[in-house]
Amino acid sequence: GMYDLQDLSQDACATFLAYHVKDLGGLEADKAAMEKFFKESQMSKIPDYSGGSMGLVKLLKHAAEKKSHAPMCFSAVVDTLMNQSEKPFLMVLDEFNCYFDKGHYFHMTYDKDVRESIPYSRINLFEHALAAMALSTDVDDEGVDAPKLMKRGGIVV
Repeated sequence: GMYDLQDLSQDACATFLAYHVKDLGGLEADKAAMEKFFKESQMSKIPDYSGGSMGLVKLLKHAAEKKSHAPMCFSAVVDTLMNQSEKPFLMVLDEFNCYFDKGHYFHMTYDKDVRESIPYSRINLFEHALAAMALSTDVDDEGVDAPKLMKRGGIVV
């Protein structure tokens, strides 16, 4: 499964709001995107969520209020941006080589002795970027078939 970084996800969502709120207006995460990242019990706790689509700005504001939902909000927003064709979306990654270094995130559910770091490809913040580049940093991964291309946008590393 994926590992969620709540604090960093909340910061990323706040940055989206601070710099891109006008650009995100009118864009919505559809029901499939919501169900992909949220459990039913989590969706039922989102104010004003009716079970269909939800505006990206509302999702980002919800992440600011409920840290435990921030990883899912971030993932739903980025997934929606990668799969929409209305507005250009550019993902920029710095320090590309660090994705191939040992990670800095550890958890007992990944390694019971907490000695092995969680691969970046299994962390919510990096999932979309690594999928767009068709890269995996997990030594047990046999490779990614093809990059997950954005409908309107690109990636710069």
